[in-house]
Amino acid sequence: MDIRTLTVGSRLLLFVFVLILIVATTRQDVASYYFRQNLPDALQKAMIWEPANPVYPAALAHLVHLYGQNPDPDAVIRLYQTAVRQSPFDAGYTADLAQANDWAGRTDVSLLLFQRAQQLFPNSPEINWKLANFYVRSGNNNDALPPLKKILSSNIIEKNQIFALCDHAGINSVTVLDKLLSPNIPAYFAYLNFETQHGNFSAAQETWNRLLTFNSPFEPKEALPFLDTLIRAHELDRASQVWASLVSHFPDRIPSPASADNLINNGNLQTDILDGAFDWRVFPAKGVAVNQDSAGPTADSRSLRIEFDGTQNLYYGSVLQFVPAQPHTKYTFSAFTRSQAITTEAGVGVQISDGYDPNKILGSTDPLIGTTPWSEQSFSFETPPDTRLLIVRIVRSPSEKLDNKIAGAFWFSRVSLAARPAPGSL
Repeated sequence: MDIRTLTVGSRLLLFVFVLILIVATTRQDVASYYFRQNLPDALQKAMIWEPANPVYPAALAHLVHLYGQNPDPDAVIRLYQTAVRQSPFDAGYTADLAQANDWAGRTDVSLLLFQRAQQLFPNSPEINWKLANFYVRSGNNNDALPPLKKILSSNIIEKNQIFALCDHAGINSVTVLDKLLSPNIPAYFAYLNFETQHGNFSAAQETWNRLLTFNSPFEPKEALPFLDTLIRAHELDRASQVWASLVSHFPDRIPSPASADNLINNGNLQTDILDGAFDWRVFPAKGVAVNQDSAGPTADSRSLRIEFDGTQNLYYGSVLQFVPAQPHTKYTFSAFTRSQAITTEAGVGVQISDGYDPNKILGSTDPLIGTTPWSEQSFSFETPPDTRLLIVRIVRSPSEKLDNKIAGAFWFSRVSLAARPAPGSL
């Protein structure tokens, strides 16, 4: 054969190949153009231009199902079947077909398709989430637990969504703890906070008790949302028990009070403030800086320093501690305080009020102004019959004078609150 004939033949083959490529590319471009319109008619045209692409029938099925007027389940199923035929090993299309059959009431077919989708992609959070929801809708809660456990370990689906599904399905907290949660600190805290937010305090307590048995470390502050919610919910006995277990778990970071009679936590400011639960809380305030100071009234104590920058005439009450208390009981409060160059006649002191009604003031120290050395201030009071929680708070009331912006610093330390013994007791 002449070499010239070969060359002509090769050129012809190349031309045909290029022509086919141009046609295919054109068809893809036109189909893509219609696809981007995201309208039923346009998607049908996309399917005509590129009939082998499973994206288009799946997108049309989704659109018809969600937005069609009186959508036909069989039409949706046929579209998903087309997508599955074109891409039989795509778990997503198989799961979509399973959901369509579930919607049409074909539960047995749906189950087989969901199981097939899971076989294709065993660890897919999305596939397992759809399967778990199917099991819950079918009333098969036990079958829903294994896929839910896979989802939890993936961190793809938000944990609260998973716990909400369990709650909706009636899966109790013991089952969640025994069969769903791995001994994993973040997962347990997520479930603890979920149950707390929904007011399921018994379940939250059981979660907390189990969490304490793990060898894995965690930060004390991770328990504060649980404790703060218990305090807000007036669950003070439970909050006190949880706090006691936290203190026992972190003896170096949350020391017990200096004496068994003292109800104040971290009264000597010897450890860093937790900013929650029954430790000190410090809320930001404009014109005020709060820091722990290494110097206290005694060698074994530190102090908290509150500095006012002279730009504000403010009511200040942003350093406080909640303290559980007994109703109709006499208490004695004491604290060591000092001040440096506190301006205005409205000084800074310590005030105690009802924890759930701050307007019910039970006692206070004399406000400090100017410069004063360390000295102990104290007062006694009796709780009303309905008081079970106290607020110990650093306070400064606004000045009514013309020169009313407060500057200077206030320190306090060695804070103590103790019940007074009843008359005649030893």
